[in-house]
Amino acid sequence: MLSASTSDASSTKAATPSAVKAAYDLAASKQSPATTLAGYGITDAYTKAQVDGLVSGALHYKGTKAAYAELPATGNKVGDVWNITAADSAHGVKAGDNVAWNGSEWDVLSGTVDLSGYLQITDVISNAEIDTIVAG
Repeated sequence: MLSASTSDASSTKAATPSAVKAAYDLAASKQSPATTLAGYGITDAYTKAQVDGLVSGALHYKGTKAAYAELPATGNKVGDVWNITAADSAHGVKAGDNVAWNGSEWDVLSGTVDLSGYLQITDVISNAEIDTIVAG
């Protein structure tokens, strides 16, 4: 038995050429599968390399610059890191320091830790002084 229906689920009927053509025309009128993100209308997606970089760490080493003045002024992304080989006292950079882009400026990743408030070697007392205190 033949059927011109394109919605009949019978397993005992055969489709007529007109039913096959109607099904083909319907399928052809649908949007073909997109093969790119742009094909799906997605314009702001990360690439695989970008995702791999973001997942692997917060800081992204870019290389070495001889001087602070050579750091790029544009095109920086938060977490970009450069090594600076020459000291730059105006920016608090010591030779060999790394700087990271924080979104608005280069931030020196090293810092000075003031340990002057801690015990100094000259403050250590000798065993003899301890014996005198304990015997006292």
